[in-house]
Amino acid sequence: MNSNLLGDYGEIIASRYLRKHGYFIVSANYSCRLGEIDLIAEDKKYICFVEVKTRSENMKYAPSDAVDIIKRTKIIASSHSF
Repeated sequence: MNSNLLGDYGEIIASRYLRKHGYFIVSANYSCRLGEIDLIAEDKKYICFVEVKTRSENMKYAPSDAVDIIKRTKIIASSHSF
């Protein structure tokens, strides 16, 4: 599976998980001049800005390793814009 399809699949699985746990998906692939956020979801108490990292089984690194300080800064800036 190519990386774009794998990423799309991961976002579908993540959004299903969030909905199953009581969240409403407000936006998918939100983009602004400051960056991009994969999913924005909310429940009665929280708004969540979600970065989805999908990996195949044979990857050496955990998905969280791919979200470095630069990516986190862009997510935070984009969330303020939202």
